[in-house]
Amino acid sequence: MRRGFARVLAVVLVGALAVAAGGPSASAHTQLVATSPSEGAVLTTSPASVSATFNESLLTTGGAMVVLDAERRSVGTGDARVQRATIALDLQPSLPDGTYRAAYRVISADGHPVEGSFTFIVGSPSKPEVQGTAPANAAGEQQSPAWPAIVLLAAALLGAVAVGWWVVRRVRE
Repeated sequence: MRRGFARVLAVVLVGALAVAAGGPSASAHTQLVATSPSEGAVLTTSPASVSATFNESLLTTGGAMVVLDAERRSVGTGDARVQRATIALDLQPSLPDGTYRAAYRVISADGHPVEGSFTFIVGSPSKPEVQGTAPANAAGEQQSPAWPAIVLLAAALLGAVAVGWWVVRRVRE
């Protein structure tokens, strides 16, 4: 009887550990893989456009990008365009020397919003450095919270314990 209980308990614990540690992470979402110009690049001439490329395709709607100078003025022209895994924005020709911040907000193919920014310098840097945030999305979407994954993990562990208790009870009968 004790040996059977120990086996069941071991199976339940191994199952709970597999649920807790196994499988792909629920928070594995679209990641930025490259920017053009690259983060912190010092350019001798003004770029014609900026872009951000991700590891997964993006939705063609809901994306936004803005490039700001040191006085927080937009230096982009037109709307940002999304093609596959890249969002890009054309810039005004011949940007003056200074520090620029490109901020983006995109929606990954799985529906999760991704936002961030990168800085580049044309000629000499501005004083003070440009601070900016990602452009607001018209839909007002927010980053996904971690609590659904925590609730799912807690439910799986509780389920494993309940199954273990039921098996032990059946073995004792």
